[in-house]
Amino acid sequence: MDQVETLVVMSQPALTKYVSDLLTGGTLLVDPDMIKETPERDDITLVKVPAAKTADNLGRRIFENIVMLGALQARTRVVSRESLFAAIREYVPPNTVDSNLKAAREGIQLAS
Repeated sequence: MDQVETLVVMSQPALTKYVSDLLTGGTLLVDPDMIKETPERDDITLVKVPAAKTADNLGRRIFENIVMLGALQARTRVVSRESLFAAIREYVPPNTVDSNLKAAREGIQLAS
């Protein structure tokens, strides 16, 4: 079984299934509107990111994933902001680039 330093979950079933894979000292990012019961572990850092609500405020729930990616970038620095923004520009539909970039920036703000 793989162990992870950082875990992003956006549903209660996913949390239940994967939280045991999170290493001591790890970081757990959750959407508090989607996850009602968080683990009672004092050996991890819990970061609550209201990604669904933020995406709804941006006009489309589909941006929830990008909000969470922004939060992940801000908390872990696993990639640079510039790399995240470049990937968004390259891989999302051209007519959604600006909205996706805004969603990523919102996630960064929420987790900073």
